[in-house]
Amino acid sequence: MNGEPMAFPQDVWEQDGIGYEKMRLGGMSLHDWFASQALAGLLGHPEIGNDTSWETVAEMSYDAADAMMLERGRRYAAAAKEKKW
Repeated sequence: MNGEPMAFPQDVWEQDGIGYEKMRLGGMSLHDWFASQALAGLLGHPEIGNDTSWETVAEMSYDAADAMMLERGRRYAAAAKEKKW
């Protein structure tokens, strides 16, 4: 996942012999989560039906996720410049 933002990360405390060490478990990537949300919406759309291949639906889902990640990056960059976040 290489530094990619994660959806639903979890902190876990593990004993290391001396004390406890905090570890972060990843969960799924934020990009994959965006794609899964787009997929859910697409599958509920009446025009996505028997004539649409699964490959096309998957591609559309990840296209939407790509757009979400780009816009997210733009907004975070703009907010950082204005020191909103």
